[in-house]
Amino acid sequence: KIYLVQSYTEFAKMFIKQNQPDSALAMINKSLAINSDLKDTAPFLALKSSIEAEAYLQQKKFDMAMNAAAECRKYSREESNPRMMFDAYLISYKAAAAVGNYEDAYYFQSKYLEMKDSIFSSENAEKLTQIENNYKMKQKEVELDALRETKRLSTNLNYSFSIGILLLLLVTALLYNISVIRQRANNLISIEKERSESLLLNMLPSEVAEELKRTGHTEAKQYENVSVLFTDFVGFTLISEKLSPTELVAEIHYCFTAFDNIIAKNGLEKIKTIGDAYLAVCGLPVEDPLHAKKTVQAALEIMDFINKREVEGGKFKVRIGINSGPVVAGIVGVKKFAYDIWGDTVNTAARMEQHSVNGKINISGTTYELVKNDFICTPRGKVEAKHKGEVEMYFVERAV
Repeated sequence: KIYLVQSYTEFAKMFIKQNQPDSALAMINKSLAINSDLKDTAPFLALKSSIEAEAYLQQKKFDMAMNAAAECRKYSREESNPRMMFDAYLISYKAAAAVGNYEDAYYFQSKYLEMKDSIFSSENAEKLTQIENNYKMKQKEVELDALRETKRLSTNLNYSFSIGILLLLLVTALLYNISVIRQRANNLISIEKERSESLLLNMLPSEVAEELKRTGHTEAKQYENVSVLFTDFVGFTLISEKLSPTELVAEIHYCFTAFDNIIAKNGLEKIKTIGDAYLAVCGLPVEDPLHAKKTVQAALEIMDFINKREVEGGKFKVRIGINSGPVVAGIVGVKKFAYDIWGDTVNTAARMEQHSVNGKINISGTTYELVKNDFICTPRGKVEAKHKGEVEMYFVERAV
């Protein structure tokens, strides 16, 4: 009976891919009818509601799609299935947007983008583990090859002393072959190590990655003098309503890839993306006396990229906020770990971004004192900021 249930379920998935929602619903109902032993289990209910949600979405029954997607998220959470929950958020976003419920659409889209980063980070960690396992297996294969060749040589030596010269030649050839095998294995191991290093460096600053490899853990540290940069796309919700999810993610990916290059070029560390926001810092894990200047320069280059991208047909405008001061930085969690920063300096940088405007870089008075000789800035006076009171702010115009 379980194989029949699986067959109907697979047929339902196939009909969803072929945009035949009626057939898909018929298959999942047949599966439910014979699935008396499993129909109340979270895994089956999560899969059933996921298929129903997609089918109702294709039928343009958006309210039913929202309800089915909500059930899918509930049961996916019970069975800890992030991939199915990720799909449910995407369906909820499409359905909410289709009926004009833009508040819910923005919420589900944000959860979808958050889970996208988490799932990709998880997949990167799995790839890293797989590479390490491949490395160990290749080492064992080399050792087994050498052992087999040695045993074969020992057996041949027992045949006759009269073929000693021939055996000597065979030994020479064997040693050469073993040397070649080891060299090839070392080359493969070197390639796998480089891949492992690359994955680790994509997740952590190089100094933190080295500490993690050397000691197996890292300690959170206080840094007294850093500059924190926040960016945010202006009017993101309205723009996202006009784009398909594929178009939206593609444009965000294109912009954030350019941000990554600018950040690395100017000596900053990317910390993370949060939906359509981007967070980076300069001055850690290696102290840098020019942290404020480099951060403002990176912000100007990001603004220049966005302006040029708009001429090419880009969809986004950006506002940027910067603040300087002390932070605490380190790795949080033990699974899907991420390098992050905390402290009032980070919170104030976020306020700088929130009080900036379209196409402007807003810096605090603290940052201004560090860069006033390097950049032309327009004073804004003291601006009331949430939970901060009045904060001295400046717009950065250009380099001196």
